[in-house]
Amino acid sequence: QGFSAIGWTSAANFCLQNNFNYEEALKWIDIGIGMRETLRHYHIHSNLRETFTNLHVKAQLLEKKGQTKESEEVMKRAFTVADEIQLNAYGYELMGTKQLKEALEIFKMNVKKYPASWNVYDSVGEAYANNGDKKQAVENYKTALAKSPADQKTRISDILKNLEGK
Repeated sequence: QGFSAIGWTSAANFCLQNNFNYEEALKWIDIGIGMRETLRHYHIHSNLRETFTNLHVKAQLLEKKGQTKESEEVMKRAFTVADEIQLNAYGYELMGTKQLKEALEIFKMNVKKYPASWNVYDSVGEAYANNGDKKQAVENYKTALAKSPADQKTRISDILKNLEGK
């Protein structure tokens, strides 16, 4: 009863990371996700809600239980609430596990959602480079360079020189 939504999410994620107790973990994540309604019932205002993190944990738990369709539906919801940083981190998580095509799709989604951000172009450029598409990598790094703050320009310029063979 004393757990916050973050506590319930952490407990469910512990089960996920340690590959046990999925059924109970799903109950816990649902409690965490549903806490906003519980708090409203008691007239306590809170900004708790479905977040990318708790929905991502739930999707992974469902996948572990073989509930692929349900997992995919939860991830679709997760993408609608994800912010730029969360999508970027997820893309890098996928790249770290060699799921390069999936990572590229996440980074492209991030570009569509946040076209004013230099960082989304930097990340999608890296994903294209890792996928062997030098032309798209250069194009996106050039956009990142044009939008980037001064402290990133040298790094991005160096990546471009390397990609262009200069």
